[in-house]
Amino acid sequence: MDKNQAYAYLRLVDFSCTVQEMTQRIGLQPTEAWHAGDPAPTPRPPRKFSAWHLRSHLPKSDEVERHIVDVLDQIRGREAVLREIARDCKVTMECVGYFHEYYPGFALDADTVRRLAECSASIDLDFYHFFTDKSESETHDHDA
Repeated sequence: MDKNQAYAYLRLVDFSCTVQEMTQRIGLQPTEAWHAGDPAPTPRPPRKFSAWHLRSHLPKSDEVERHIVDVLDQIRGREAVLREIARDCKVTMECVGYFHEYYPGFALDADTVRRLAECSASIDLDFYHFFTDKSESETHDHDA
């Protein structure tokens, strides 16, 4: 059976400057970035909008919440710049989870919520469940 996997990344979209200008403004190299009109992976049409992503450094076996904190640690000290950027484009902490064994739940502590707010970042959860209730109850103790 496949193991649970998760990751998170900071996503900036709908900006009018170049990726290079956004990178200079933030002071960090993105993990991935593109401009509107750039080719997308086949068979998709060209990119419809510009995007700038900064991904967690942690392995996919770590919990989603730890990935969020890792990204927040990478952008520490740049919160004011991100708040300014958020006036003109969307700033989102994207969280992705592929749950093959069980659903681990999702909870953010107050400090993490505060840190997201300091960046004017919204949060988006894309969670995919690939197990049945029976397999979850056999592989995960809910009372632990």
